[in-house]
Amino acid sequence: MTHQLAARYTTLAATLKDRREAGQNSLEYLGMALVAGVVIAAIYGVVTGADVGTKIKSAWDNITGAK
Repeated sequence: MTHQLAARYTTLAATLKDRREAGQNSLEYLGMALVAGVVIAAIYGVVTGADVGTKIKSAWDNITGAK
């Protein structure tokens, strides 16, 4: 009787675990896609919003102290 009870408990625990984790992969992929979209949108906004070369030169001049 003890072995049968242990087997039922193990089966029940595995079933409940599978139910909790169902759909996790699709949510993870959706999250990664959203993060990638935000990063791409931010890069596009920076590149098209201003002259990047001028900003880089200005930042370099600030770092090196050359004005």
